[in-house]
Amino acid sequence: MPILEAMACGKPVITTALGPSRDFCAPGTAYLVSASEAAVPEDPPPLGEMAGEFTWFEPDLSELAQTMLHVSQHREEAAERGRRAAAAVLRTLTWEHVLPMYLERVAHLSGVDPADMTSLSATTGE
Repeated sequence: MPILEAMACGKPVITTALGPSRDFCAPGTAYLVSASEAAVPEDPPPLGEMAGEFTWFEPDLSELAQTMLHVSQHREEAAERGRRAAAAVLRTLTWEHVLPMYLERVAHLSGVDPADMTSLSATTGE
């Protein structure tokens, strides 16, 4: 969420080119750094059984440093990327756009008729 929140505020972001941020980051709206998936050295949080190995995406440190230097030296380019990111978030990731997808997914997972989920959201004002 912090990456998406920064983008919504028009801030340029640097993130890994792997992982969940790829759902909303693109080369035109974020600086993407090469990464590799690696096991997290600590124990996973006590959230129950994991579906797979507890991993994260480690950025290529040299590329990350080069990207940070590039952003600091090309501030107008970074600001423009931030503006494009804010426009993309506003266009695709507002609650008006996302809520129907959430409701459909929850309905599917719970076996509830999606129409019932939509009427529920209309009565709760969400």
